[in-house]
Amino acid sequence: MAHTQEKLAATAVEHGGLIWAIDALQPERHGTLLYVLYEVLSGTPVSAIQLPQAQASGLIEWLQPYQMGN
Repeated sequence: MAHTQEKLAATAVEHGGLIWAIDALQPERHGTLLYVLYEVLSGTPVSAIQLPQAQASGLIEWLQPYQMGN
């Protein structure tokens, strides 16, 4: 995790901030969804979560630690 934080800090300094993105994948023949949070400019994966269905409450809870100012 320390390496990820260092990479994100260096990217923020180089580009003046970070750009976050989320991708969702649904493996074939499997009902669960895999969400991946990553930083766009560096291509750094930051976190992932597997949910049985798309639900806002689960995504909000997962993303709370990554809010600005936290």
